Amino acid sequence: MCKLAGVFDWLLSKTNIDAATVAVFLALLFFFTSCQSEQPAQKQAPAPDPASARQFLGLFKELKADTLLVYSGEHVEDDTFRFKGTPIGSSLFDVFNLEKKETAWWDATAYPSACFRFPIDSNRLALIVRMPSEYVNSAVALCIWDLKSQKMAPKPIMLAEMIGDAGWTFYEYSYIMRQPGGLSVFSHGVECDQDLDAEPGSAAAEGTCTDIFDLQVLKDVAFQQVKLPAPELDKFVKTFKINKLPSK
Repeated sequence: MCKLAGVFDWLLSKTNIDAATVAVFLALLFFFTSCQSEQPAQKQAPAPDPASARQFLGLFKELKADTLLVYSGEHVEDDTFRFKGTPIGSSLFDVFNLEKKETAWWDATAYPSACFRFPIDSNRLALIVRMPSEYVNSAVALCIWDLKSQKMAPKPIMLAEMIGDAGWTFYEYSYIMRQPGGLSVFSHGVECDQDLDAEPGSAAAEGTCTDIFDLQVLKDVAFQQVKLPAPELDKFVKTFKINKLPSK
C-alpha cells in the first residue's frame, strides 16, 4: 500500500489528472495485478481418513499365491463362489479414488465386495475386488493400494467377467502372476454372437466366438499392455492349458 501511495503522489505531480481519476486507475491496476499473481490450486484427491483406510483394508482376506486364477460365473452371490467377497459399504466408496460418475449408480444392489489382498512389495498392496457390472456384480478387478500415500490407484484392471444379452455373451478370466517386485496379468476372453431369430441348425444360429488374449505388466501403480508375439502367446496357452489360439 505504501508503494501505491507513492505512485499516487507521483501521478498527481506529473499530470493534470484529478485525484479521483488517479485513485480509480490505481484501484483497477491493483485488482488486475493481484488476480494475475494468484496461482490456481492443483486439485488432488485427498488421502482417505486413516480409520476408513484401516476399515477398508480389513475387509480383505490375506492371500498367499504366486499364480492365481481369477474367474467369474453365473452364481456370484453363492457362498461357494470363491470371489463372492465381503460387501463394501457406501461410506467407503470414496476410498476407491474413482470419479463420481463411475460410482454414482452404486447402491444396495450394485456394490463392490472385498475379496483378497496380498503384498506386491513394501510400498504396494494388490486388492482383488468384485465389482458392479451391467446386470449383477459379476466383474472382478485388481486394484493397487499405495501404502505411502494410503490411496488407491485410480485405474483398476478388470480380471474376470461373465455377461450376456440377446445372443451376445462375453466371458473372461485371468491369471495373476507374482514376480520379484511386481505383477503381470494374462487374460483370456471369449466373445460370442448368436442370431436368436435364425433358422435352427444354421450357421447364424450356431453363432461365432472370438478369443481375446491380453498380457499386462504392472509399472509403479498402473498396468501397461504388452504385445504378445505368436511364440510367446503359445507359451501362455500351453502353460495354462487353453484349448484354442485366437480366432483368425
